Amino acid sequence: MARNSQFSKVINKIIGKKLYEIRIRKGYSRQSLANAIDVTQQQVTKYERGEDKITIGRLYLAVTFLEEDFIKFLSSVFYEAKIMQEESATLNTEYQRLTMEIARDLHSIKNERQLRAIQGIVKAFKNNN
Repeated sequence: MARNSQFSKVINKIIGKKLYEIRIRKGYSRQSLANAIDVTQQQVTKYERGEDKITIGRLYLAVTFLEEDFIKFLSSVFYEAKIMQEESATLNTEYQRLTMEIARDLHSIKNERQLRAIQGIVKAFKNNN
């Protein structure tokens, strides 16, 4: 369920970014887009930031108002989402590999003072994030 929620957020962000880029490129104001899809200017801002979900109907109105092909727009959204998922999976795999490598290396250290020093360094890094 959490993965689906995260994917939804990613899709909302991509849609918003694309709407914003097209609107700016074509010279439309936020207010003109808001009027075309019957929402407030503030709501358009939330859509463009990916903060709120936009219904498929309103998305269709927005994309066609911006004189773009709806199917191509959706394809580009899902293509970008797929690329982001693949990059994320690669990063997760690399992170897991590094974590395992560090654990193996730590296991080979037998000096307790050295281990405590390393633990202090790790905590310092953790607290800075």
